[in-house]
Amino acid sequence: MHPSQYQHMKQAMHQYLPTGRHLDVLELGAAASPGQTTTHRELLDKVDHSYIGVDVRDGDNVDVVMTQPYTIPAQSKSKDVVISGSVFEHIPFFLGLDA
Repeated sequence: MHPSQYQHMKQAMHQYLPTGRHLDVLELGAAASPGQTTTHRELLDKVDHSYIGVDVRDGDNVDVVMTQPYTIPAQSKSKDVVISGSVFEHIPFFLGLDA
């Protein structure tokens, strides 16, 4: 990931993440690219959280592989925070099939 993208996500998390409670976090597009040494998961080191990294392919930083495109493998309203960085430009129909 580009360093500026990492810094933007860091700033957004600092500004918008709720504090003072446990957060269930899901990251869409969590797979680390070959040679990538940083992930968004690291930005949560000082936050009381549980994290699930989701992607369409298996790889470093992926906990769950999506088995169906456009279907997030989590129950509705089961996560406090959903993050995603540098992903939507790679999704042909990021608004979903019914949009």
